[in-house]
Amino acid sequence: TYTCATSNTSSMNVVATSTVSVVPAFTVCQGSSLNLISSASGAASYSWSGPGGYTNPNQNPLLTSLMPADACNYTATASFTNGVLTWITNAVTNVSVVVTSTVTPSVPQHTCQHANINLSMTAPGATAFNWAGPNSFNSTSASTTIVNVQPAASGVYTATAIFSIGTYTCATSNTSSMNVVAT
Repeated sequence: TYTCATSNTSSMNVVATSTVSVVPAFTVCQGSSLNLISSASGAASYSWSGPGGYTNPNQNPLLTSLMPADACNYTATASFTNGVLTWITNAVTNVSVVVTSTVTPSVPQHTCQHANINLSMTAPGATAFNWAGPNSFNSTSASTTIVNVQPAASGVYTATAIFSIGTYTCATSNTSSMNVVAT
């Protein structure tokens, strides 16, 4: 009997990869900026994608002037290569944007001593309020009254509205002046 031997060889390409790490969630105030942060050991390149067609080819891009429409999941992609093959891995982070609005204070510009004056503010969506003013004036109501106002109450009043998602809060403020005329 005659036996024939055969052999065959094959090659395999291997691409070393690692997990992409991202901060799992961010909560920011409307109008603020945020750095998306990603890392993956051995990655050749990075990119990010997000809502509204957002794309960025950087590892840690800066998002500026965030608005409620920017709140969503953002995906970090890391690319790995061995020169022949390329492989990608992804990770997702969630960005929440606390919606804020303009604070509109209502403070009488001029009033007479001994009057009862009303201070009020509007700030749609606010969850808490704070007033601060001359003579150590403070109130945590959107509308408040100063009884028997005195000239020492003349000055600048700051109306602050607090907005929140869970325990994360953002504040916006506006000012208005009042002059109390002695009688």
